[in-house]
Amino acid sequence: MPSEGPRRLHPASLVFNLAAPLKALIVPAGLFVLPRGVPDNPWWVGAIALIVSLVSALVRYLTFTYEYGERELIVRSGLLFKGERHIPYGRIQNIDARQHLLHRLLRVQTIVIETGGGSEPEATLSVLDEQALDEMRRRVSAGGAAIGPVPSASPAAEAAGHDESGEAAGAVTLLALGLRDLVVCGLVRGRGLVLALAAVGLAFEYGVAERFEADWIEGTDDLSLGDLVRTLIAGGAIDPWTVVFAVLAGVVALTFMRMIAMVMTVVRLYGFTLIDEGGRLRMTYGLITRVRAVMPVRRIQTVTLREGPLHRLFKVTSMRADTAGGEGEHETGGQRAWIAPIIARGAASDLVARLLPGAELAAAEWEPPHRRARRRAFIGALVRVSVIALPALWFLRAMALPLVAVLVGFAWWESGRRVRHMGLAVTATHVFFRSGWYWRQTTVAPLDKVQALALHETPFDRRHGMASLVVDTAGAKGSPHRLDIPWRSREEAERHAHAIAARAAGTQFQW
Repeated sequence: MPSEGPRRLHPASLVFNLAAPLKALIVPAGLFVLPRGVPDNPWWVGAIALIVSLVSALVRYLTFTYEYGERELIVRSGLLFKGERHIPYGRIQNIDARQHLLHRLLRVQTIVIETGGGSEPEATLSVLDEQALDEMRRRVSAGGAAIGPVPSASPAAEAAGHDESGEAAGAVTLLALGLRDLVVCGLVRGRGLVLALAAVGLAFEYGVAERFEADWIEGTDDLSLGDLVRTLIAGGAIDPWTVVFAVLAGVVALTFMRMIAMVMTVVRLYGFTLIDEGGRLRMTYGLITRVRAVMPVRRIQTVTLREGPLHRLFKVTSMRADTAGGEGEHETGGQRAWIAPIIARGAASDLVARLLPGAELAAAEWEPPHRRARRRAFIGALVRVSVIALPALWFLRAMALPLVAVLVGFAWWESGRRVRHMGLAVTATHVFFRSGWYWRQTTVAPLDKVQALALHETPFDRRHGMASLVVDTAGAKGSPHRLDIPWRSREEAERHAHAIAARAAGTQFQW
């Protein structure tokens, strides 16, 4: 079918093209300009910046076009430095939509297109309306064929992750997270560290920390963390109130970070739903930024379950699915990987079996590492312990010996726990790998997604008759828990490598 000619973005793109450079100046101005005062008569600087931004926004709008070719989507941009990208329909893995408050007010969305290669989106279209997005998804599914007009989705259908065009007919809701689930998710995952550190930095910038120290610490027998550290190094007596203050400060800091994490999680994942629409997983979530992401089930390369101590306390887990595309950590792709930010353990096993037929976690026969694996793990732990032990011995001399003994004992205990919770299982259709004792992770990969196999041996491995088995899939680079399986016996690693290679070669790879 011949091309129908290039199309422009929605006219509201001018607003977002103008807002992008102005938004980038807000944080620097808040951190550096406002605390030191605004210069006199800065109107001409602002006028020049506004004119430049207006011209730049207009140029970007007029020079950015997209076109539906017979077999590919063509995206062109640039005036002086022109760019043209040809994206075959068959290579497009995800077409995601992102909406901030301004997007929703103008009834538009930013579109992110991803393929199987690269760590960044193949194209970002800012912005299109709902009808243009639906048309793009259908054209890509149909290989570029023209379609008729598509009615817009109603608010109720959009909130449920559906549209009224019949695309979601027969859809099954796999997961829907309520407010309590999101609070628990924020508590167990704890993603508030960055914001907490930023808050501490702002406290020092605006003098809040100094005022707190002057009003509370100096008036209470000079209690401070610095005094505690200096006293420990000098070997002097420690004031009990100083220890109490240090402990309370740590508890308050950890509580503050967890509270921020819970608020961030509720805002980011509000209304999270995971829906199976005939082989396509549709995720809808977000309070301020509303995201609708789609992941074809057939393109899932690995599924990973991740649990921390608080996960185990609440008997829940987090589930991640990696595809060949979307390896970057941009706003849409980074979150889409977590198809179940929090889910009960039993439901997680059922969801894995639904996404990867034949992958039964409960029936996996786990094989432990080599019998000398703990010794290898302990040697590595001693190297990490030396980072603390050697400076302590240098400054504290004999006083540091109890600390060193405790660290060495902990290293031996930790290495045993690490090896005990590591396992490998290979079935006729899947390979399973689990590791970690504090943060436990279990990854499942279908054998028909295996791209390559490798055996690695260090001199220490050869001495003990060990080898490491590495199983690569198309999405291995972006996965936080790769199938890099250490400390197997040489014979076992070779046996599994040959079996996996034979089974993978006997199946047809599908994107």
